[in-house]
Amino acid sequence: MPRKQRPNHRSRRPAADANGGRRESPSPFQAQYYRGSPSKQSNALPGWKVGVALVCLLGAAIAVFVWGRVETVAVTGTDDGDVKTAIREQVQSRYGFLWQAYTRSPPQHGQYPDTVATVTVTPQWRKQQLNASVTMKKPQLRWQTGDSVYAVGENGKVLHAVEEASQSGAPLIRDQSDLPVEVAGKVVSGRFVAFARQIAYSDLSITGLRIINTTSELYADLEQGYYVRFDTTGSAQVQLDNVKRIQKIAKRQNDAINQYIDVRLPYKAYYK
Repeated sequence: MPRKQRPNHRSRRPAADANGGRRESPSPFQAQYYRGSPSKQSNALPGWKVGVALVCLLGAAIAVFVWGRVETVAVTGTDDGDVKTAIREQVQSRYGFLWQAYTRSPPQHGQYPDTVATVTVTPQWRKQQLNASVTMKKPQLRWQTGDSVYAVGENGKVLHAVEEASQSGAPLIRDQSDLPVEVAGKVVSGRFVAFARQIAYSDLSITGLRIINTTSELYADLEQGYYVRFDTTGSAQVQLDNVKRIQKIAKRQNDAINQYIDVRLPYKAYYK
């Protein structure tokens, strides 16, 4: 029988190159490098794309500065023509472009009429317009002198003339001296306003509030047929407590109060 040839397990040597040296197979890294590694490829944009991008940016900038210019200012929230004119002038002087409404705050207090509480400015790009939304101050008192009635703010300044029935939510103070007042003028102090409101919204059965010669005293007419005399420079709550105390004493003693209760002094009260 023919003899079987044993396999040759000796490792084969790499073939020699033309110069007689050994030729080794390339490593995976080298093979990737030879095929064109992504790290070796250029990421630069073609020149025409860069040009288009620059033209687009330039066009957007021109649109913002040309189309974004403020053409008109619309004022809402009030029917007062003088207030609208004042707000419009302030907004136009502060904003030249619509985009400035995002970077600049609205006009501050003192730059618009005293009757205005806040101003909110928003752009309307389609119309090249700024919208100024105005919130007017709410009257805290109504002040009647003669046949005229005025709305008074929390600082005691006259806001505007009103019809007596149009501001039914604000307490009415009758000035029996009938001294003239002017819009934007200060008729009483802020302390008086707060004092009068606390008395007006108390649980006393008040039919009217009035002053005679000075704002340091306030008279409250009650449904019971008499009035209470208050000191507006003192504590409203302390004087209200004294009124209730006098009413209880008079009721317990079966003593009718026919004319007044005077609680101006903190340590003594009178009634008649």
